[in-house]
Amino acid sequence: MVTINSESKIAPTWFKSDRDESGDVEWLLKPLSGLEFMQVQSGASINSEGHFTYSGQAMRDALRFAIQNWKGFFDAEGKPIEYSQHMLNLVKQKYLVEVFNEIINRAFIREYEEKN
Repeated sequence: MVTINSESKIAPTWFKSDRDESGDVEWLLKPLSGLEFMQVQSGASINSEGHFTYSGQAMRDALRFAIQNWKGFFDAEGKPIEYSQHMLNLVKQKYLVEVFNEIINRAFIREYEEKN
């Protein structure tokens, strides 16, 4: 018998960016579900040094699955910009790579915790 706890580790939590000099950028990240994790991992490969690399599609999928909201993004007039997947397309790569790495790290930690 397998018990599914629908509230187990599914609560989104905030991640504060280290790439932002002002310290204002934060991301609300939902843990990847099992199906989401499998989809992202289908875009992974291992390079000659034994490290995981991910396709652009896998990275995009992870960002779209996990990001629920953000803080610290403003328009030219200083008004906060509401999170949307469309607006995510305008974010600098340094933030996207950082948050992708956090999503993957959290996913692997979650898998490890479930095994132990």
